[in-house]
Amino acid sequence: MDLVQPEDFRIVTIDSTRKVWGIFQKSYAVFYWNEQNKIPNEESNPELKNLEYEHNK
Repeated sequence: MDLVQPEDFRIVTIDSTRKVWGIFQKSYAVFYWNEQNKIPNEESNPELKNLEYEHNK
């Protein structure tokens, strides 16, 4: 796996109430986490696959 750069971190909005931090490559989650799901991955949470993400600085 390539080294993670700071700009690889994104906040993804799932819906109007849930946002998650994650590391994204080519618009899909390599891994991500939030308060409800500490360290799931895209296989365990399909709704995070292929989301458009917003980059919050």
